[in-house]
Amino acid sequence: MKKQLRVFCALLALLLVGVLFSACGTPSATPPTNGTAGSSGTSEVTEEPQPELGFASENNNGAAITILMPQEKDFEIALDAGTDRVSAAMYQRNCAVEDYLGVIFDIKVASGSWANRHNYNKLISNSVMVAKEYDIVTGQTSCTFVPCAQEGLFQDLNALESFDFSAEWWVPNMTENYAIENRLYGVVGDLSLSLYRSMAVLFFNQYLIDQYQLESPYDMVRKGTWTLSNMMEMAKSVEETVDGAYDVTTNMMGFMPYFTVNRNFLCALDVPLVERNAETGAVTVPLNPNEKLIDIFDYMYDAYENCNAIYCSGSLDECMNSFKNNTVLITGGSFNEVERLRDMEKDYGLVPLPKYNEEQANYLSAISQDGLMWHIPVNSSQPELCAKAMEALSFYGLYDVTPEYYEVALGLVYARDENVQEMLRIMRQNAVMRWESIYDMAFTPSMWNIIQMTDAFRHPASNKVGTYHGDNVVTFWATNQVKWQTGVDKLYAALSGLQ
Repeated sequence: MKKQLRVFCALLALLLVGVLFSACGTPSATPPTNGTAGSSGTSEVTEEPQPELGFASENNNGAAITILMPQEKDFEIALDAGTDRVSAAMYQRNCAVEDYLGVIFDIKVASGSWANRHNYNKLISNSVMVAKEYDIVTGQTSCTFVPCAQEGLFQDLNALESFDFSAEWWVPNMTENYAIENRLYGVVGDLSLSLYRSMAVLFFNQYLIDQYQLESPYDMVRKGTWTLSNMMEMAKSVEETVDGAYDVTTNMMGFMPYFTVNRNFLCALDVPLVERNAETGAVTVPLNPNEKLIDIFDYMYDAYENCNAIYCSGSLDECMNSFKNNTVLITGGSFNEVERLRDMEKDYGLVPLPKYNEEQANYLSAISQDGLMWHIPVNSSQPELCAKAMEALSFYGLYDVTPEYYEVALGLVYARDENVQEMLRIMRQNAVMRWESIYDMAFTPSMWNIIQMTDAFRHPASNKVGTYHGDNVVTFWATNQVKWQTGVDKLYAALSGLQ
């Protein structure tokens, strides 16, 4: 199936949401035509061909499509129009797809948290093995994908013709990043708000940038100079000279991220942990970590260990409160944390995590392991119809739900700051789910946490960085390489044997 996609139109649909979409309007099959102002100031209609779905509407006589969703992702469910704009947009999105395909969604919910993952996954297994209950299942990636895929519970979505994974409403390069032998058992796209809420992001305090007369991170992103070392040097430049112990609660911090952000540097800096054979798809864990990983681990460990202005906190509240109180220049987390900044008095900006160096082609934005992944069970009696439903949900999600979420989450910042809109576009275009992150459940200890660090215990009593894997990545790798390769072999054997 081939579709003529209009990327420029899609981006305008995202950027000019205030003009293009109504908060309560019914979603349309194609986004509205964009207008541009002429020299007289009047609106002139520009006839741009519209993106469209690759299949016509159809009438399936109200066929039910039952979807299982984790109740912890209540913002994804939209059983009714709700009381807020985002819920209303999502509900209308669901109704539009029901009308387009002549189906009815029957959404079931159950606890799918990490603590309850075994019970949630058992629901999926029972549906496949005992009695068919679900046509589509979703789950937090870290909880559901690996165990259920290894049991052979999910279909290969690459085999279904109704999907077009080259469309902008899907995360790019899913097959290249985490398929096994070209088989794709789960997908991520604009059918889930958690794609956006879980994307890694850095926030910078614009007031402090101005006070210290620092270069704009926006300009650095555009020039390609927003790199790890340049960001860290910017953070060090705000360090204060103090008498006695440096106090994280009162002294200026240049970089103070929530500690789990460090995992996302593996993606942002394009650090491979495994090797994948381009011809056979075989996955191997190298005998030794590559030099890039060693360099980044040592660099970040040294920064957290020895620079007072760089502090990795184990408390998200501490990070965000200090940022709002103007004692932190740069902080980080997921995009979801933007909702904590609604009452911030000073201006702030957001940018992607930095590149490794200026030669790196793109800014890469990691999608968190707690984001939703969508699957079709192997015993689905209507897989192509389910594929059409997921394709349509993602299509309408991009044009009718995502703009509402951006406006609500960012408030006036989104409306008044074109820089933010540009950064969001960059992050979404380069959003990535890495193989090592998705399959992390197959490994003990974790590979994806290999550069997770926190110096929550460093200030003011002791001068020691706490890390998930100690202070020497080479030693840790040597200790666990065999375990990891065993996990890869077991995983690969289970998934490559599926049909």
